[in-house]
Amino acid sequence: MKLLIFFFLNISVWGFSQEWELEEKMMLPEKLSEASGLEFLDSNTLVSINDGGHKAKLFVLNLDGSLRKKVTVFEETNRDWESLASDGEYLYIADIGNNKNTSKNTVVLKVKIADILTKKVVKAKKIYFNYSEQKSFPAEKENFNFDAEALVCIGDSLALFTKNNSTPWTGKSYCYMLSKTPGIYTLKKSSEIEIGPNGWLIDAITGADYYNGKLYLLTYNRKIQLNFAKNRWVFENEYVFDTYTQKEGILIINENEFYIVDEKSTILEGGNLLKYTILNAGEE
Repeated sequence: MKLLIFFFLNISVWGFSQEWELEEKMMLPEKLSEASGLEFLDSNTLVSINDGGHKAKLFVLNLDGSLRKKVTVFEETNRDWESLASDGEYLYIADIGNNKNTSKNTVVLKVKIADILTKKVVKAKKIYFNYSEQKSFPAEKENFNFDAEALVCIGDSLALFTKNNSTPWTGKSYCYMLSKTPGIYTLKKSSEIEIGPNGWLIDAITGADYYNGKLYLLTYNRKIQLNFAKNRWVFENEYVFDTYTQKEGILIINENEFYIVDEKSTILEGGNLLKYTILNAGEE
């Protein structure tokens, strides 16, 4: 196994909120009822996935959320798909969900974007990993932080952010850096991000994106933006949504617009592709 070691950072999230507006609300396909990630395949094409327990299929979408086609990932199982990331050439499918902190089978699937656009069945290469800090399965309740629902591409690496469910609540998400090269890796925590004191329903990370040097983290109730400066991630602003739904994927279009996908729920509704416009982007 390979051991990836990165310097340790502590990052605190706090500050001000910006204004925003919901520009479009588009219904997702009925079969995409538990949307848990969103990415671009090209400028006119989106892709999403259902989370764990569904078939190993990619949902190729038009920009209005309508279904263009479904693509099967050959001989793969959707154990707990939770996030998507792209570097323009490959799509990375994060089978990293681990609600009970018991799994030893975390993997990221690497698929050529050109294949997804042109074929109905695609093959994936595999990037396996485990967490060096996890010593027991399940983890101890006070360190229940080895579930993850957020993956992004940063240069030659992937970065994943854990979904905390510790008791007592610590308010922290762990960041791990992972090679894009298929193989088996043992990861060492590279940073901790202090999200908030309000418990997992408000402050657990459920999605992420990376755009123009900025990191965007998603919770059920808000979008958090950070900038990398002086060798650390620094909080810039946050966007608090006016509706509480099970938001599971975020995709930055540009500095002024972004998409959200939320899971369909009887109580919380959802099942939509949401397009937001930032009203005061760039203001301090």
